[in-house]
Amino acid sequence: MTEKPHLLAIVLCERVTFDMLARRYALFGVSPAIGFNRFPAVLPPFFGYAAVSDIRAPSEATMRILDGEGNVIFAPPVNVSLNDTDPLAEGEIVVPFMNVRVDKSGDYFVQLVIDGEPIGDRRLRVRHVVNP
Repeated sequence: MTEKPHLLAIVLCERVTFDMLARRYALFGVSPAIGFNRFPAVLPPFFGYAAVSDIRAPSEATMRILDGEGNVIFAPPVNVSLNDTDPLAEGEIVVPFMNVRVDKSGDYFVQLVIDGEPIGDRRLRVRHVVNP
């Protein structure tokens, strides 16, 4: 087992469903970028999905959004408990993001945090687009 959890993936998407019979998530509208014609802007609602392994139970996980300078601009009040006692188990985390304001175009980052420690992040590109 590694010293800290190992990030397998972070995916940003418009919608997430969970199939109770198959015990798995389905992700829809996967996208790494969004565009606006003026700023500040509010991102449409989206979800962050993360998969991790080598988790020491019990653990608490969440995600947050950082700007290009590493400042936290949004931290949803969502914590997910990871309670599997099998160190080889893979944990999945889904966090909704709503009413996230961005002041300018650029690269932002959705960061996974477990037990207060950043584990990894995923770039979210926010672009300025001009309507034709």
